[in-house]
Amino acid sequence: MPTLQGNIAEQLEPGVREIVGYEYASVPAMYSRLVRVSDSDKAAEHILDFNYFGLPALKAEGQPMATDEVKEGRKKNISHDVFALAAEFSWESLRDEQYGRLAGAARELGKSMRELIEIRGHLPYTDGFATELAIDNLSVFNTAHINLKTGTTYSNRAATDLTLAAIQQIFTDFMNLTDGTGKHIAMVPELIAVPPESWVTASQILNTQLEPYTANNTINVVKGKLELMVDPYLPDTDSFFVRSSMSNINAHFFFRERPMQDSWDDKKSRISAIAIIVRVGHGVSDPRGLYASPGA
Repeated sequence: MPTLQGNIAEQLEPGVREIVGYEYASVPAMYSRLVRVSDSDKAAEHILDFNYFGLPALKAEGQPMATDEVKEGRKKNISHDVFALAAEFSWESLRDEQYGRLAGAARELGKSMRELIEIRGHLPYTDGFATELAIDNLSVFNTAHINLKTGTTYSNRAATDLTLAAIQQIFTDFMNLTDGTGKHIAMVPELIAVPPESWVTASQILNTQLEPYTANNTINVVKGKLELMVDPYLPDTDSFFVRSSMSNINAHFFFRERPMQDSWDDKKSRISAIAIIVRVGHGVSDPRGLYASPGA
């Protein structure tokens, strides 16, 4: 539906002192601090779960040594979706509008696309307790993730509010992480993301020299150990999300086509159109290095 003169009646006449609601600053990019962003040159991306060997077995004298085999697991398929938005303007509205606001429509389409990309880029986290699945076909944040080789399980999901004890437990769980064969791996938490409602609590826990909320002079061992990110795109006022370094996590966001703008004119109707389009995909394969709580 094109924007006609009736949509902007007040902007056709001089005398309006100020027009509000369009010049707000956008928040800095958040999603790219939580997922690995890359370009894709395929219709879909495929990520395979694969393990090498377990531990050597005791060998008796004169007896053959034990053998082991590699094992393939599930395959994670990440497809790409197209998102687009267009705006149309009549020739009359463009000619008669007095304040130059319609001339900024392309910029505003860009803002809309940026918001969409933020929302899509956060889905591995915001939907990670339910519909967003890891390579083992369980929710990204789950208490029963399956180790491919051993068949044992591990958890990267807590059910607690953000407290000092919760932060300490995060570090403990990371220290105990193993790969799919049961061998210990070196992986440490690096960043914690919290919704705006938790920024004070998170700052008190992570930035005080002594343990918060206590009368004893006990050193706060988690001070400076986690980068704090206050993220308005996160759900629930008491949730929190943790990731290891970008090189360790397997939360992906792919651009099959980065945002593209276009414009065209319909000579017959004298309608001018502008549009923006993007093609993106997202998904989590191995959930190790990701940790979260929906809150108590």
